[in-house]
Amino acid sequence: MPLIGPILATTVGRIVKPPIRMHEAEWDGTKYTLYSPRLEPRGPDALPPRVPKDEYSLKNVFGKEAKIFAEYKGLYGFIAKSTYQGLFPNTNSLGKEVDYQGSRQLDNFSRRYYEKELGAAAGPSPGGSQMFGYTEPFRRFVQHETFSPQANEIPNTAASWLPGDDYYTNFHEGDPFIKVDDGYARLPGAGYAALHPELENVDPENYPDIHKMAILADVAPYSREYNQVETSFSPFCHLRKPLPPSGIFFTIFMYMHYLHATCAGDSEFLPRHRSGQLHGSRSKLRQPIPKLRHMNPAGSKLRQLSSG
Repeated sequence: MPLIGPILATTVGRIVKPPIRMHEAEWDGTKYTLYSPRLEPRGPDALPPRVPKDEYSLKNVFGKEAKIFAEYKGLYGFIAKSTYQGLFPNTNSLGKEVDYQGSRQLDNFSRRYYEKELGAAAGPSPGGSQMFGYTEPFRRFVQHETFSPQANEIPNTAASWLPGDDYYTNFHEGDPFIKVDDGYARLPGAGYAALHPELENVDPENYPDIHKMAILADVAPYSREYNQVETSFSPFCHLRKPLPPSGIFFTIFMYMHYLHATCAGDSEFLPRHRSGQLHGSRSKLRQPIPKLRHMNPAGSKLRQLSSG
């Protein structure tokens, strides 16, 4: 419930549905990384991370309510919060407080709303004299939950070809579907299969390489896993020229461009060695194939105009 939800969860909620810690044998709640060891490297003498707190503990809820009401009041709340922070600066050397991640994130209404990125829905005001953000009143009540980081190191059963702790986002711990916006549709699983009927009843571990590459290019374009799939799939492999991780559409576009340049005999578009020699030893790669020149008639027309 907006505004007073944390108070209800701390009082009535603990009676109706007491919180239960799960999978304690797999994670004791002490050692964790909020993102991945790549972003949070720690040496042997580093300070330990803060011990996470229950999201709606009695001690924790008052600070959350103060931040919620500050956001609700808008400019006045911002001034009050800034004044308080100026008079009573935070001297904590261990960083921001961290909460245990709760299962409510599975169907969190706030997260689902802000994932849609609807923005302010700006438009003319009813009087027509100025612009007005029509979602502003609603966003005052349903606020973006970015107040405290949440820790969850419980291993999951995500597909092994997704990046792990060597990438910026570890998809093998916690709930992977909330680590990216619209994760239910962008990560392997029932949601992604519903959008791609050809994957019905297919285990995410056995997805075809084309779908692995599409998913990794979307959620982890700079990962080692993406480079591995791209290397085994990309038509640029025989050129021994690495392709920048810019997504499957860029791959297809560059392949079509290369194929057209090859078939049309446009050697200036073909990759070259440092010595200036074209890649490949077969001369037929550099011979025009008239039957395929229709692949890009616009390109042929432009060359005719430029030559004329």
